Amino acid sequence: MTNHWVDIKNADVILIMGGNAAEAHPCGFKWVTEAKAHNKAHFMVVDPRFNRSASVADFYAPIRSGSDIVFLGGIINYLLTNDKIHHEYVHNYTDFSFIVRDDYAFVDGIFSGYDEEKRTYDKKSWDYELGDDGYVKTDPTLQHPRCVYQLMKQHYAGYTPEKVESVCGTPQEKFLHVCEKFASTAVPGRAATIMYALGWTQHSTGSQTLRCAAMVQLLCGNIGVSGGGMNALRGHSNIQGLTDLGLLSNTQPGYLTLPLQAEQDYQGYLAARTQKPLRANQMSYWQNYPKFHVSLMKSLFGAAATAGNNWAYDYLPKLDKQYDMLQYFQLMNEGKVNGYIAQGFNPIASLSNSGRVRDGLAKLKFLVIMDPLATETSEFWKNYGEFNDIDTASVKTEVFRLPTTCFAEEEGTVVSSSRVLQWHWKAAEPPGEARTDVAIMAALHLRLKALYAKDGGAFPDPILHLDWKYSQPAHPSSEEIAKEYNGKALADLVDPKDPAKVLRPAGQQLSSFAELRDDGTTASGCWIYTGCWTQDGNQMARRDNSDPTGIGNTLNWAWAWPANRRVLYNRASADLAGKAFNPNRKLVEWNGKAWGGADVPDTGIGIAPETGNGPFLMNPEGVARFFARKGMAEGPFPTHYEPFDTPLGMNPMYPGNPKATSSPAARVFKNIWDTFGKASEFPHVGTTYRLTEHFHYWTKHALVNAITQPEQFVEIGEAMARELGIAAGDRVKVSSKRGFIKAVAVVTKRIKPMKIEGKMVHHVGIPIHWGFKGLTRPGFLANTLTPFVGDGNSNTPEFKTFLVKVEKV
Repeated sequence: MTNHWVDIKNADVILIMGGNAAEAHPCGFKWVTEAKAHNKAHFMVVDPRFNRSASVADFYAPIRSGSDIVFLGGIINYLLTNDKIHHEYVHNYTDFSFIVRDDYAFVDGIFSGYDEEKRTYDKKSWDYELGDDGYVKTDPTLQHPRCVYQLMKQHYAGYTPEKVESVCGTPQEKFLHVCEKFASTAVPGRAATIMYALGWTQHSTGSQTLRCAAMVQLLCGNIGVSGGGMNALRGHSNIQGLTDLGLLSNTQPGYLTLPLQAEQDYQGYLAARTQKPLRANQMSYWQNYPKFHVSLMKSLFGAAATAGNNWAYDYLPKLDKQYDMLQYFQLMNEGKVNGYIAQGFNPIASLSNSGRVRDGLAKLKFLVIMDPLATETSEFWKNYGEFNDIDTASVKTEVFRLPTTCFAEEEGTVVSSSRVLQWHWKAAEPPGEARTDVAIMAALHLRLKALYAKDGGAFPDPILHLDWKYSQPAHPSSEEIAKEYNGKALADLVDPKDPAKVLRPAGQQLSSFAELRDDGTTASGCWIYTGCWTQDGNQMARRDNSDPTGIGNTLNWAWAWPANRRVLYNRASADLAGKAFNPNRKLVEWNGKAWGGADVPDTGIGIAPETGNGPFLMNPEGVARFFARKGMAEGPFPTHYEPFDTPLGMNPMYPGNPKATSSPAARVFKNIWDTFGKASEFPHVGTTYRLTEHFHYWTKHALVNAITQPEQFVEIGEAMARELGIAAGDRVKVSSKRGFIKAVAVVTKRIKPMKIEGKMVHHVGIPIHWGFKGLTRPGFLANTLTPFVGDGNSNTPEFKTFLVKVEKV
């Protein structure tokens, strides 16, 4: 989330697409209503269903599930064709003028460098042309045929209003309305915000959809400004914290990445991540990667991490492949996984193709469940009739259930969508034998450490030397862990210009990540969290909501990463001279000596505007990228590819090339291809969604929630119901190539049929919350229907669009 929830009130135009905030984020949605009431914001919703957000919007447009890049690419085409862009912003703060290498190409849906057999790209040609000085070549006139501006115009030329109507099912006049509203913000003083959630991320092209929307925002100058941004709405209170702390399969805390198997050389590992500037006077903040990495290793391994052993680099696993959820359950089904720990996770309900997930669990030797409740995963081996029809006697997996506490039964931090770390206090004692996750993991670690100390092993060092200097080793406190994430000085930190001057005495908590060193004198468990618990105490526990500027930047309420900054890239809210584009919603401004304002400046405080230092300081070029050099799996420009369960059977943007039908770089295992459905057998498009009355698979255990939404249903449109002879309240069977569910039919006006490429397409809405455990009436797992295929960048499965057949039971 580039901005934050409260900042939404400052928007002039709001688009919710790929989400349904009124339903799934009702408290945060307050700020949309504030923007409408006090800022006269124009609120638009684009979605396959006329949902709860649409019901209070100023404008609604329908769209076929899985066609978002055509819609967004169409907006890009409209803005460029009609020259409705924020010229000062895009010329100075993006790569518009940068010249791309002459071996880059895009032909009929496929970029240069494609290896069809491996389904991957060699990305060498996806780069800028560099001069002898190592800096990127530019053409400020934007006339060069290979400058990013010209290539982007060419790439999206086919994404016309007519094509949007044909591929997305969105009437041209509705599509053009959205375009015009975005164009109205491509001037100083106005801003649009985009709010999205899993409706965008859970596609085989999810990451590129987000990029495409960000490109729309950049064209209008809406990134880094108050009331603007790309705002990712997190579904759990701490999902942001989960990704921050490296709980994804290939990351470490602070979005540092694990080495690959080929990266045995430590210096090579660092060099690949320590990005040197591509233009003069740019910060390229990832130049500090060694400081972040060494400080993390000192936090993990303490005295065992030394310069002599490359800061324990050999202790880190070197990945031969990505070990995401799809990979793990593929290996399980191949019989290559012995044991699995599901900690606060219900994979049989949460992962696609539930039947396949269950088959994988049945091939384990042991399964450990850490959860406050009995879940479908913990009970996968029991037969629940057609809801979970399994031969219990054939399951050899030994299942261990370890009851954990709920959030209110422990203290600590949750990290909101807004990147705000808020400390909460323990409110109740846990029941029975429930223990905190920390206590369970600590016990597991200490026992493993004792076993390795006694019996040895091939390479026990990473476990034996893991630093564990907590006052209570069996249950480290949340306070100690939070302080460890923040980081401290391990030796006196002296001023490089004046060694006699001590900046931070040994043992003290650090105040910011600017204090981190790469010489082993600092430790930090998560560099982006440095500043959350300083020598002044717990910054996350602050509760001063004063707002002196009136734009919602309450800097003394808790603490936000990075550096307590509330709006990322906020240097971009000011022009080249440092004057705010919008003086009424001023985030930061240059006063002649320093940057200051309502937010923590996202630039060096004393770096004068005339240096040309760009606002996008994490990129080595200092500007935002329309052309994603080497960054994305599918190509440098977002491109429409059909879902793997496609109702069309071809890519209507590139109909002549079957290789470009679905994403050429998506995660597909060889034995999965025959599990994709065809429209001839499964003629309807299914999409999953959430309800306000339930929270994932948890609240079906709560009686009040079970009363408000007691029974599984699916939502179908009136036209489909008439075709199939289904009345409201009838039971229906919804089948995909992977399996089926049965549910009550809710017949509604909220879903209309769409004419797509001359063919009528019906959508089916499928809430996810039911299963065979809990207090609601037993139901089927919605993910029985979804395909086992993932986005090529994030490996997120394609939950949001798949083919089904609806029939009356």
